[in-house]
Amino acid sequence: MKKYKQTFFFNSVKHALNGIKATFINERNFQIHVFLALLAILLGIVLKITILEFIIILLLIALVLGFELINTSIEHLADEVDLQYNSTIKKVKDAMAGAVLVLSIASVIIGLSIFLPKLIQLIFI
Repeated sequence: MKKYKQTFFFNSVKHALNGIKATFINERNFQIHVFLALLAILLGIVLKITILEFIIILLLIALVLGFELINTSIEHLADEVDLQYNSTIKKVKDAMAGAVLVLSIASVIIGLSIFLPKLIQLIFI
């Protein structure tokens, strides 16, 4: 029984990683978010942000990437349900894209509040 649970878990992880990989390969916005995430991590290391600031940055990265994965899933599912124009499906897609946008804007504002003071200090001192 234990081996079955481990196999099930590893299969689940494999499927999840396949989904992330497929989204990265096929979705330009996801690629942009991953690039910006890596840039934020690198900047955090270079600017020596605190552990709490790093946790906040990592949490925001996870949220934005997670929401982008959900957005992509909803778009693909909606397209599978109805290939013709459907005003309800458009509203769902637009709302999900809006959720990603709101979270992305909040992440930029929070990121700037963490990084900007350190960049200013680095430049002017």
